[in-house]
Amino acid sequence: PGTVSRMPRLPLEILTEIFMYLTGQQRTLQQILIVCKQWSMCVVPALYHSPLFKDTFRWANFLIHMTRKGNAFDYCSYITTLDLSSGAHIDDMLLNHCTEYIHMELHELIPDGRNCMVFYKGASHINVSTSSLLQIANSCSRLTTLNLTNTELTIDCLIQETGEYISNVQHYSNHLKYTLVPLSLRTVIKTMGEKCKFLKEIILQRCMWLSNRIIWLWTLHCPQLMSIDARHSLPC
Repeated sequence: PGTVSRMPRLPLEILTEIFMYLTGQQRTLQQILIVCKQWSMCVVPALYHSPLFKDTFRWANFLIHMTRKGNAFDYCSYITTLDLSSGAHIDDMLLNHCTEYIHMELHELIPDGRNCMVFYKGASHINVSTSSLLQIANSCSRLTTLNLTNTELTIDCLIQETGEYISNVQHYSNHLKYTLVPLSLRTVIKTMGEKCKFLKEIILQRCMWLSNRIIWLWTLHCPQLMSIDARHSLPC
């Protein structure tokens, strides 16, 4: 009977380089992850290079996974692009007509000729807290692009006595008289400017929490930024 010849093993560095060509194809990379132990090790840099999240649940699970003790890899060190837009990019939605939209006249609010605003139905919003952004700022030193399109922002509070964060979304009874210190977005942006030295692009499309002051804070504390995309953000 004939024998089946085994394929020679490629060096780990070559496999890693090959898998990097699949960056952004999350489903394919996840399938590669379970092929074998060797492939699992080599695909991690590509898998965590540009993570994309579809909802708040997946985003929260990701944060828990990243902070878990005893991880085999320093996953945060691989992240260069972080996409929290839930896939709701303006240009893609316009070209593909993937959601319904309505126009709202804004003559009084925007007198410079841009007389309409597009609102999309069916686009999910990822809830982003200031503590989660602070965690990214402290962990992802190689971050170059941050996409917060279509997100909702909540301001967390720091429990001064324990060093833990608590969300203002939760109904919390402060019966133990802890000292709660709000974690402002300014603190987060300042930390990101200090820790993320390679951050070049911020995408803030359709962020209803955005303001001219927040854009000013990004430019003040992140002088390395080359692009801030705030299209269709009504407050601006």
